[in-house]
Amino acid sequence: MDYDLIFVTGALLLIVAVPSFLSALLDRNMPRLSVVLIIAGGCMVGFAVISQPGAYTLRTLPDVLINIAARVL
Repeated sequence: MDYDLIFVTGALLLIVAVPSFLSALLDRNMPRLSVVLIIAGGCMVGFAVISQPGAYTLRTLPDVLINIAARVL
């Protein structure tokens, strides 16, 4: 299982959820989709961090992101 890919996908879901959440709150709607994205992204990031303790720090985060981007592109 590729924990780096799970971590980056979860982080991207969390990043996408923030504007959706704010938009729903400003329009006075229930932020259903953004809550689902926050839960899914948080679970993915949490799973990757728990499965590989010490692998994801602020120092290694750019390397992880660049490696995944290079593999995808």
